[in-house]
Amino acid sequence: MRSLFIFASLLVFSASLLAQTQPSNRGRIVGTVVDDAGKPFPSGEDAGKPFSNAIVCFAKIGDHPADKGCSPADTRGQFDIRVPLEVDRVYAEKPEAGYLDDEYLEQAGVAVSLSPAEPTAHVVLKMGPKPAQLTFNVSARDTKKPIEKVWVTWLVFRGDPPQTADPLKGQRQSANLIRYTYSSPQNRVSVPSNRDVLVFVHAHGYRHWFYLEASAGQPVLRFQPGEERTIAVELEPVATQK
Repeated sequence: MRSLFIFASLLVFSASLLAQTQPSNRGRIVGTVVDDAGKPFPSGEDAGKPFSNAIVCFAKIGDHPADKGCSPADTRGQFDIRVPLEVDRVYAEKPEAGYLDDEYLEQAGVAVSLSPAEPTAHVVLKMGPKPAQLTFNVSARDTKKPIEKVWVTWLVFRGDPPQTADPLKGQRQSANLIRYTYSSPQNRVSVPSNRDVLVFVHAHGYRHWFYLEASAGQPVLRFQPGEERTIAVELEPVATQK
């Protein structure tokens, strides 16, 4: 019995030693998310705003955008994530606050180089650029009365936006776009800047309203960082069959 116990102990020890000597295929990225000016998080009541719980994403250049992995930072923008060793790019976003990184992965965030010999990278990720702020005053075209429950959605396309009269056609389930929807009563949305973006307003019983500037040939716009606009919107009721 004693011999069996010694043999089992040696077997466990050998397996543990083998696991320690074999190279791991996982690495680690440790860092902090800061604003686009490189400023750290404030303290006190404003701690973590607006980057509280930012999303830190990692990927290998050349992979499909849908293959990226993401993990949340904490309320002060700090993170410590495990990643495959082949990962070579890491960046931070917060879509609900209008913060997206560059549409081209090769230019997003910072480059990292991981290996079994050096499996840990320490980085500082800048969040930015600052989003535009849009406020929509929405009413019904026929009654001129405010519509209480509306949604505002923005879409950002990876690569070139669709050149069609209906930019949503065939795109609703596409991996080539990033989508975020805000609901009333605020009607104030944060929209990514320096990106081609489609913004539309919708409500139950009304047709979609696309934000279209007079000088633009289609409802795809580009906003400046920190830009603010207030837009009056009249939604057209959907005709009911009699």
